[in-house]
Amino acid sequence: MNLPGQDEGFSIRLLTDRDLDQMVAIEESSFTDPWSKKVFEEDMKNELSAWYGAFYGSRLAAYMGFWAVLDEGQINNIATHPDFRRQGIAGRLMEAAFEEGRKKGISAWTLEVRVSNQAAIALYEKEGFRSAGIRPGYYSDPCEDAFIMWKGIRF
Repeated sequence: MNLPGQDEGFSIRLLTDRDLDQMVAIEESSFTDPWSKKVFEEDMKNELSAWYGAFYGSRLAAYMGFWAVLDEGQINNIATHPDFRRQGIAGRLMEAAFEEGRKKGISAWTLEVRVSNQAAIALYEKEGFRSAGIRPGYYSDPCEDAFIMWKGIRF
């Protein structure tokens, strides 16, 4: 599927093992405590898991992984390659994943985000997420609290 508002070179598709090296490269450029290739491989094998990527040609620009648990989607990881940040790609990728999730019966979404990650928080709020609480010490390297955010649930 093409990304709305982007040129014809962009597309979104399910990720496979063939995409792991690009995923790990983006992960390592995005996080101080990155997932390893093995962690990605194991998560992709989970029957509850779905991984989507936004591509420019054959180059992975962004990825998002989530678990579909009953009627809830748990976003486990999302990152954008530094060359493609601030172009709206992550938001479009999330919207495509939300549409696929609706087909699976997902009506609410949740995620955790570092309290200091203002760019991600702004993206998630734009996508309809609201903070519902804090997980103290959730992140390591450095140790930091996480906001628990939800979309599709009234508080």
